[in-house]
Amino acid sequence: MMLRNAGLTILISWVLWMPSGAWSEINITSYDPVTMEQRYERWLTRYDREYGSREERKLRFQIYTSNVQFIDSINLQDLPFKLTDNQFADLTNKEFRSTYMGFRSTGQQRATECTQCFEFQDLPTTVDWRTKGAVTPVKNQGDCGMYT
Repeated sequence: MMLRNAGLTILISWVLWMPSGAWSEINITSYDPVTMEQRYERWLTRYDREYGSREERKLRFQIYTSNVQFIDSINLQDLPFKLTDNQFADLTNKEFRSTYMGFRSTGQQRATECTQCFEFQDLPTTVDWRTKGAVTPVKNQGDCGMYT
């Protein structure tokens, strides 16, 4: 997870650092609305995406178009990787980060809110889980060098 975040940070930093003159050298393809709509329809089918309203679909198409333009502009450069319109292509960067970049606590959950509360006063000091049938004895791990 940390390596993926580091790679994303490097890519974003590189894009932001890139001198503005370098962007003018990139031959941005003009996007025909009909062609983009067809590409979007293929993408919707591939990822089985459906939206609850026309407004949502229109918004997601605009986000998709923006992301595809970014993807294509990066792919026109002589870089050792290629980007593609994957299952996240209809998400903004903010939506992607909030959904897939780790847990973000709202801080509103309180310790007293629990579905099952237990009393911990009468707990034994030790438990042999083998006698309870919860675990098995340690097995010989062979010649792997870790459990000799």
